Amino acid sequence: MSKRLESQCLYIQKDIENNEYVDYLFSCDIWDKDPRFKKKFMKIGEVKGLFRIDKLTYDSTLLYPMEGDSFNHCYQNALTKVLNVYNEKKQYSSKLAFHSG
Repeated sequence: MSKRLESQCLYIQKDIENNEYVDYLFSCDIWDKDPRFKKKFMKIGEVKGLFRIDKLTYDSTLLYPMEGDSFNHCYQNALTKVLNVYNEKKQYSSKLAFHSG
C-alpha cells in the first residue's frame, strides 16, 4: 500500500461542547504515489477522526477512528495536545495543531 498519513501534522478542531463533554475532530493529509514520477508523492485528500473528552473524569473515547491510523497514534497525539493546552489555559481551545519532527 502506497498511501500514507501525514501524521506529523494534525489539525484539531472543537466540534461540540456542553456541560458534560467536549468533542474534537482531528485530521491530517493523506498522500499517495504520483503516477507521473517514479519516486514522488502527491496529496490526495484528508482523513478525519472524532473523539470525546468527559469533562468530569477527563476520560476520552474514540468515537470515529481515523482511516489509516491503525495504531491510533494520530488520536493519541491529538488527545495529548488538547489535554496539555487545557491544563495550561483551563479551557478547551477551539482550534489547535500538533506538529512533530
